[in-house]
Amino acid sequence: MPTLFQQEEPGFIRPLDRTGREPAPDRECFESTALLMSGTGVTNENGRWKIDLRPTLCLNAGLLEDPSMVATPSFFDEHEPRAVFVTTGWSRPTPGALVLEVHSWDAQGGRAPRVHFSWHLRVYSVFVTADTEGD
Repeated sequence: MPTLFQQEEPGFIRPLDRTGREPAPDRECFESTALLMSGTGVTNENGRWKIDLRPTLCLNAGLLEDPSMVATPSFFDEHEPRAVFVTTGWSRPTPGALVLEVHSWDAQGGRAPRVHFSWHLRVYSVFVTADTEGD
């Protein structure tokens, strides 16, 4: 049965310049929370899998920013290993939503159906508060 593990880790974010090598000169560190998730799934007949992350969360999360996802094919006793690849992606179809995607491919670059996989995601949870100063 597919699963979704969720963990919350407090920490700090330091914005970097466009190269990702130097601190951004006009930005300071700020507190944030990293959500670490891992799960399992299987692609459909067309080699595609999607999950809208927001409805699956057990945690109170703000805006989900800077997603980083990795997936790998998984083979169980009843499935003979085969040469397949999986690629990942994400989209935001509506504000606040985060849809994760996995696509599976055979060794010739065609769609590979029913590929079991495991995945890992790190995303920052950012809460935006209204500025009530001056009210």
